[in-house]
Amino acid sequence: MDGKGLEKAWRFGEKGMNHKRGPKGPPLILASIALLIVISTSAWGEQSVEEQFGAEIGRLRGAPVLALDTGDEGRLAVYQRMITNALDAAENALRDGKLFSCLRSLQRSGVLIAATEYLLREDLSGAEPEVFYREWEAIGETLTHEENRYEELNASAQLPAAVEAMAAVARIKSRTYYQASRRFAEIEAGNMALPYLGNCRAYIGFAVFCAGLQFPQGPPRPAIRPLEPLLSRLESEILGAYGRPGSADSERDFHEANAALELARELESRGERTAALLEYLTACYHLALATTLEPSAEDPSDLEARIEAASDRLAFGNRDDSIGRLFLESAVGAREAAAVLGRVLPAYYLATEGEQR
Repeated sequence: MDGKGLEKAWRFGEKGMNHKRGPKGPPLILASIALLIVISTSAWGEQSVEEQFGAEIGRLRGAPVLALDTGDEGRLAVYQRMITNALDAAENALRDGKLFSCLRSLQRSGVLIAATEYLLREDLSGAEPEVFYREWEAIGETLTHEENRYEELNASAQLPAAVEAMAAVARIKSRTYYQASRRFAEIEAGNMALPYLGNCRAYIGFAVFCAGLQFPQGPPRPAIRPLEPLLSRLESEILGAYGRPGSADSERDFHEANAALELARELESRGERTAALLEYLTACYHLALATTLEPSAEDPSDLEARIEAASDRLAFGNRDDSIGRLFLESAVGAREAAAVLGRVLPAYYLATEGEQR
């Protein structure tokens, strides 16, 4: 629920969400917005990363929104299944040792939970604009506090490149959703604004969570080439591919590719090249999906052998290739794996120089 896939459903607000609740006002889940999304790192102590991930999965599974009785197969039930599926994916990835894929699923889970919770805020849905703006201003104060907390933790963090990049991207997205929520409130009476408020809190909470993770010291990172030439080339590819026969069937992937490209440019201009690389590769991934509509015809055993070879190259090098691993771990299906192997990893190796820093 990242402002894309459930956008049409959001436009209805929470009115069609049938579930049992008490009198009108902030529901039970209101407390969990603070408890589940603004993450506490003080209790982690000497936990391993795997233990931290396991604890986070358990914490998110305790979100009150998952315990609400839907009473039917309405939209809330759909959202509950999406959240549960994301948490199951995180649990399976953790079991298989795919920590970066686990982290991505944890992010998705938190965003889904927070957005759904805000859709259920009867005290905000349909309220006068002043009510929404008071909430917006209060969240702004919380957001600033959590951004400062993120900076404090990140200053001494020892993170793999993929984790640092995911956190940096989440921080920017948090502020972006915060500003967008007010614009939606001004033009649509808050129906789209509510989940955007949830996204804002979820993303900054995720950034804080990442910055507080206790990873052991890893190998040095590869140097990253200046990305602007690669970004310009990719932009030309996206513009050239869009509008071709069949491109309408890939509208969402083109949208995702363009959004990631824009964010990569912003990050590159700010000197956050590691995060810019992550978004550049995200744009490459979605462009590959957008221009490859048919499932891969490659023999499954051959594809599996290529995946294993790529995994070995990423795992046994003498540098931090966690950004490449993130994409390989997250490929769930032949088409997705083919996009990573055929487009993302070659782009990753092109962007990272042989020397280390």
